[in-house]
Amino acid sequence: MYLAVLFLMLLFGVAIELIQSGLHREASMDDLYKDFYGIISGLGFVMFVRQKKARNRIFSLVFSFAILFLGVGSLFQLGWHYVQRDSAFPVLVDFDKNWSASFVRFNNTELLGHANTERTNNEGFYRIRFDVAQYPGVSVIEPEENWSGFNRLHFDVYSDNASDIEMVLRIHDQLHTQAHSDRFNKVYVIRHGLNKIDVNLTDVRKAPIDRELDLMNIAGVEFFLINSKTSVFLEVSNIFLAF
Repeated sequence: MYLAVLFLMLLFGVAIELIQSGLHREASMDDLYKDFYGIISGLGFVMFVRQKKARNRIFSLVFSFAILFLGVGSLFQLGWHYVQRDSAFPVLVDFDKNWSASFVRFNNTELLGHANTERTNNEGFYRIRFDVAQYPGVSVIEPEENWSGFNRLHFDVYSDNASDIEMVLRIHDQLHTQAHSDRFNKVYVIRHGLNKIDVNLTDVRKAPIDRELDLMNIAGVEFFLINSKTSVFLEVSNIFLAF
């Protein structure tokens, strides 16, 4: 019976992740791991209630708390990453710091580590591979939300590709309706060499057609390619706000 309940709950978890994927939110294996730990811990408590022998009850209780501890350990780590994220602001993404991993999603892309610093002459560049996909990109989820005290968003992109590459930058707020016209979208042509991406936040605020984008409640930033037919390598700096 316990195995049947476990299997059924995991199926529900997988279904929820697939639904999120269909709503343009990334399906997360980490969420499934948390679901698994929660289900196992819950079953342990059920075993504790149903056991009659004291030894079995103690074993069930210890087992349940041990699994629960494993499951919530990542939540404590996430809380610490929130503290580090807030302390790093106005840096939105620092690919070299552990805290960024909690707020960056690589969608059909892979972070390959530090770029060739002799070529970029900047230790803050990181090499990213964009795979063959419809929208390979990098998403910043839950960035520090209040950008109202700043004027610009900035990061650099270095390309050693012979041909130009079109990269889309997207910024949306908490009120975003998922409509293309309800967010900031801009296509940047990434040419061979160093490309400076400098975004005026006034343009971001005025981007939605029917309203102003709320710079006090930013929900996400994403840069991606469209219909990439071959793997593309780009070197990207940290992302930060400036006056």
